[in-house]
Amino acid sequence: MNFNLNLTPEEILAYEFATRWRDENYRPALHPALHPASQDIDWLRFAEILTHNRMSVLAMKIFKRVDSSIPVEARKLIREQAEKHERSASKFGNALITYLKSADARGIKTIALKGLWMCEKIYQNPAMRPGADIDILVHRDQVDGCLQLLKEQDIDEFWPNLLKDEYFTRHHLHQQRSTPDLNIWFEIHWALDHPYTLLTVDYEGIFARAQRSTLLNAPIQEMAVP
Repeated sequence: MNFNLNLTPEEILAYEFATRWRDENYRPALHPALHPASQDIDWLRFAEILTHNRMSVLAMKIFKRVDSSIPVEARKLIREQAEKHERSASKFGNALITYLKSADARGIKTIALKGLWMCEKIYQNPAMRPGADIDILVHRDQVDGCLQLLKEQDIDEFWPNLLKDEYFTRHHLHQQRSTPDLNIWFEIHWALDHPYTLLTVDYEGIFARAQRSTLLNAPIQEMAVP
């Protein structure tokens, strides 16, 4: 691969991982005995590049295709972060599934934005793109019902430094709620633009074009592709 940038061997290999992980025929040159160029790679730095860019789950998928001779410490670092992301995705996924099923039963139409939706629909792996919270879109007149539902599921205003709802209503167009341990956060959106800006997003139109679908086997409204 020809690069004009002055990249290190570790960066070049990480770039290959990022661009070719979907290719089932991709077999990176990882064995020094068979591919002498790989002897120039600092494997611990390579592992740090992958983990810094949250590519550990992606890397583990590639490692399954090859008989890798990556040193134990580097492989351990990558594997541990991948397992961390998988545990986090499972925890977030369970919280979202519980909410979506209850919301559907109460007639609260919900669109899942980014995060787990993207991981499931685009990457086919909930742990591929680690997230820090769960973004959902609801109709403005259903925000209170959504917040009440989350409260019943022990997802509420537990962070002592959380600003009042009035502040978020005026400045952010979403509300925030978390679990008591602050490990899972929900952001409840009712708009995607702000009345103080010139940008106008047809939020109600997004819901009008949305189709009933599923995410992690739970019911959602899914935005139309256009």
